[in-house]
This record gives sequence, C-alpha cells and structure tokens, in this order.
Amino acid sequence: MGFKEDADFARFVSMGASGTAAVARHLRERHGHQTIELERYAMANKVWQTKVKRLRLPDLLCAACGRRVESRAKSALAIVLSDSDTPGREWYAGGLRDDDLYAFIRADLSTFPPVVGQPVFFSSAALHYAFPYAKRTSRKAASQGAEVTLAWPSWVPGKSGWFRGVDEQDRVVCEFDDGGRRAYWQWRDWPIRRTYLEVGARIEAGDTMVAGVVEPPGPLTCPGAEWDVETDLQAEDPTTVYAAVKAAGILADERLLGALVTIAQRDSVDWRVRLEAHASLARLDPTAWTRPIGALALDPRRPDEQRMEAVFVLSEIPTSEAASALAEVATLGDDGDSELRAAAVWGLGRGVRPRPDLLLPFACDPVDLVASTRSWPYRKSRPSCSQPCSTGSRPTTGALPRPPPCWHATRRWTASWRPSGSRTTTGFAERRRRDLRR
Repeated sequence: MGFKEDADFARFVSMGASGTAAVARHLRERHGHQTIELERYAMANKVWQTKVKRLRLPDLLCAACGRRVESRAKSALAIVLSDSDTPGREWYAGGLRDDDLYAFIRADLSTFPPVVGQPVFFSSAALHYAFPYAKRTSRKAASQGAEVTLAWPSWVPGKSGWFRGVDEQDRVVCEFDDGGRRAYWQWRDWPIRRTYLEVGARIEAGDTMVAGVVEPPGPLTCPGAEWDVETDLQAEDPTTVYAAVKAAGILADERLLGALVTIAQRDSVDWRVRLEAHASLARLDPTAWTRPIGALALDPRRPDEQRMEAVFVLSEIPTSEAASALAEVATLGDDGDSELRAAAVWGLGRGVRPRPDLLLPFACDPVDLVASTRSWPYRKSRPSCSQPCSTGSRPTTGALPRPPPCWHATRRWTASWRPSGSRTTTGFAERRRRDLRR
C-alpha cells in the first residue's frame, strides 16, 4: 500500500475537514438537518501517530431523519471521487444508501481561515446511474495511494454572473459581471445533459455548478424526526447499527437505553460499535457508564488503538465524569503512554466541554509531547509569562526542561475562565495557585 507524503497528507486532511464542516453547517442552517459527525473527527485535522482502524463510514449523519452524507472537498469544484480495486476502498464503499448524499465543495487553503464555497449535492443512486459516463484517469503513483480518479462531466464557470438558460443551438448561456457572454457548447458531447439552475439564477465564480450529467437530488429539507432509531439498533449491518448507536446518545432518548445496554454487553458485536454504545450510555447515565470507558483507556493490556479511541470518545462526552476520566488518563506515569496522555490533555482543552482547571497542571509537564499539545481552549498556545517569575525563570517553548507552572501565567489563565455555573473565579483561582505552588 502506498502512502502520501506528509505535507500532501496534511493538506488533504485540512481540506477535507474544512469542507465537511461547511457542508454540516449548510445542511443545518439552510435545510434544518441535525447534522453530527458519523465518522469521528471528520471535521478536525488533528492527526495522531496511533492509528485507529475505524469502520468505513460516511462523514455526517442527520440525527433526526437519519440521512447520511459523504463530503468531498477539492481545490476546484467538480464531481470527482477516488476509486480503488482494494475491497472496501471502492468509490461507492462507505455505507451510503440510495437516498443518501454526496456533497462536493471547493476549499481554498491558501488563506487562513480556509475559504470554502457552496456545496453541491447528489444522491448515491444518481451517481450510480451516471457511472457509465464517468471518466477514469490513469492509476496514481504508490505515493499517492495507487488510486484512480472518477470524474463525472460538469461545468463550473470561472466568472461570476447570471444563468440565462439554453439557447436554440442547445448551448448553455451565461452573462458575466464584466459584460461578457458565454455560450457553452461543449456539453453537446455529453451523453446526458442536465442544468442545475433556474433561469436568472446567480453564478459565483468557481462555486456554482451550472450543468452536468448527474441527476440533481430532490428536496434537501429535513423531514423531521421520522427515523426509527430503535429498529436500526437491531439491524445486522454494522454501519446501520453504528449510526443508530451514535444518534441514540445525541438524542438522549431513555427509551433506547435497553437496546444500547444489549449492544454494549454483547461480545459478538464489533468492539468499535460496543465502545460507541458505551459512549451513548454515558450520555444517558454518566455515573454508571463513564467508568468502563476510562478503564479501557487505562488498561495497558488492551491494544493501543482501542485505548486511543476510548480517549477520543471521552473527549466527546459533555460531563464532569468524562473530564475526570480524561484527567486520570493524562496523569499516567509510563513514558510509553505519552501520546495517549497527550490525547487526553487535548480532550480536556479542545473537547466538547473544555476544562482548563484540569488542564493547567500539564502546562509544564516533563514530557514534551504532553506539554506542547495545542490544547488550550480559545488560545493559540499554553500559558506563558511575560515577566520574571518567583523561581527566577520563565516557561519555555523549546525542548529544555520546564520549570513548575509560573504564578503569573496561572493567575491569568484561572482569572480568564469561569467554571460552569459559578458566579466568580476568585476562590477557584486562589485555590489553584496555592495547589500549584505546592
């Protein structure tokens, strides 16, 4: 199997994360979907060395109607998918049903934050129907993953303007803001011709797909809570069960508790599905179900990928019990667990419920990977000091041994964060400074 170069891999991950986040936002704000991540960290570009072999899943899921969405971000808007002869890596693999959606979106990473366009959606069934018209490129090099690219014919104008329809000569006509006019005749070579805009619709340069060979989808509006999650929890297909398990925790429906317990305790179920069932149960009953997840993360006898996934799961549970379990993992003393500890610290700072009060003791951790993890919420780096400390030194950002957390930095961080539900941070800050001095 080939591997992409580090720089290319990082760029592709960032592009995909930006695009998926934009698609989720579009579906939520424009069409009323309750979009959540189905594929863990589909909207994040944080990469860890410990690889977790997950189920092949679509990126997004609507927790209300159950529709799944696979997002594809490219530097240029096009109907393009990667394909492989490897089982499970085909362009259609990944758990999409006929009425589920592919979303294609342009992402420009040359600026920060990245600029993303408007997504274009097609159903899985429509892409399958138009598959004979897709153009197949030559196989990429091993360093590129040894894949081929499938491209369905489409047209995206490079200028902004207005769509004027199809003329008598069967050409797509557009008028642009610069006064120019374009009659796109090349589409006459396509086996099927479809336009995606109403006459008079606005065209944004590089972001509006005017025509293509794939049939456009029907209404994208969420029909509401019509998904029978309980039935899908009993399905045979692992992807269907996983999606239902994940949604059950988000919906916090106690009527599903019994089915979730059955999945969590059945040894024949894939460990990833069982762990996700524990996560959903921990949302419904944190006291009883968070501890088994923490125990998995702490158990050195379990495979590294399972321990790492348990830490990721804990970072997604918005309870104090999950935060305490992360803090316990972060205090492990074995040097071999440094990345596991770093992931726990990252979860305390960047998880669904940031806890800077539990994060502060790790700012000057002797393990550089832990101390340098970019986990401080709402900041670009961990606490630093701009004036001499009582110890006569300052926290460093290099590989030199770090002094104990400085009083000045601690004061600023504790004073700038208000614990949930409290009216003042004065008592908390004083206690934290006193503890750190010890």
